[in-house]
Amino acid sequence: MTASASNIRPLLSSLALTVTALLFSGDWTSISAQSMTEMEALEVLYGDRGQAADSYNFSGVMTYDMVIRSTASDTATAGLLRVLYNPGDSAFAIDFSAAGLRSITLCDVAQHVVVMLSSVEELRLGQYMDFPSSPSDSAKFRRVSGDHEIAGCMNNHFFLEEDPYIIELWSCSEANEDHVRMGRLWPQFMRSMQRMATGNHWGLPMRWTSTDTRNGTEPQIELELISIAPLKDAETVILADYIFQVSPRDEMIQRIERERTQKAGE
Repeated sequence: MTASASNIRPLLSSLALTVTALLFSGDWTSISAQSMTEMEALEVLYGDRGQAADSYNFSGVMTYDMVIRSTASDTATAGLLRVLYNPGDSAFAIDFSAAGLRSITLCDVAQHVVVMLSSVEELRLGQYMDFPSSPSDSAKFRRVSGDHEIAGCMNNHFFLEEDPYIIELWSCSEANEDHVRMGRLWPQFMRSMQRMATGNHWGLPMRWTSTDTRNGTEPQIELELISIAPLKDAETVILADYIFQVSPRDEMIQRIERERTQKAGE
């Protein structure tokens, strides 16, 4: 998190070149031989990626206190995680801030789009991510005793032991349907928290902990809802404010367009 922008740029450029080389090695020739259209071949190689809007406006926010503990190094990183949304809408943004780093995961469910937006110092980077697949099964939480009040709501306590993880979840069944829907929707886009979305628990997740029992090999995560409220001033996420690395898909589309232009001019 203390790396400078000048150190990060070469790293990202090198990673992009490596990924491009791997994706372009061999597969394109075999796919072209199958009489596919160019766009069909692109979808096989890179998936059918949707297109995000130029900007998104949000009027409501779910605010969580988040702590990531590492028992291996005896450290803890505390920050705020906010879920920006509009009631009844399927587009939202997961905004996490800690120690000078800000990360926004912009999710447009209707368009099948996930965009990662990161800010480090003055550097702002954007990247399209894979849309998560829908799980066919759910995590089987058990209902246990030990209910208590969180943010003014009595919570049911659920427990899941999935070697090597122990996961505890407190969930409020008094929340309205829109809050429950959003509370179960956004964790699908956070790999370490997908059990909050797919589990058989009910209500709005208010508190969630995940502990690795293998001598702290993985960090312990604690998440607790502070509040759900309308924003005093609507917040806008503008994609043009971020620099996007050219993806292998975009490079291939540009290559196809150049070849078409050259053929048209012959």
